[in-house]
Amino acid sequence: MVEEYDILYSKFALKDAKNLTSAKLDKKVKELIKIISINPFQNPPPYEKPVGNLDGLYSRRINIQYIIVYEVMENKINCHSCVSSQSTIYGKSRICIKTLF
Repeated sequence: MVEEYDILYSKFALKDAKNLTSAKLDKKVKELIKIISINPFQNPPPYEKPVGNLDGLYSRRINIQYIIVYEVMENKINCHSCVSSQSTIYGKSRICIKTLF
């Protein structure tokens, strides 16, 4: 039996999640979160390793504009942002990585 990772959400990810339904991305995000919870390094769909202040985190594309940013720990995954444009996530990450985790 495959053991799933626990998913923890930052306050930014929870705030972003409220916009999922209106953007009609909720199904896609739920699918990606399910994949990440089973195997955060599964390919496909491809994952990326951001650089700079996001070093050590991973991201997956929801669509061309939005990404999920997460961090893999021993038996849990910290989801830093569920739905943010790439330009926004780089600004948020400095704050959200220091909060909650």
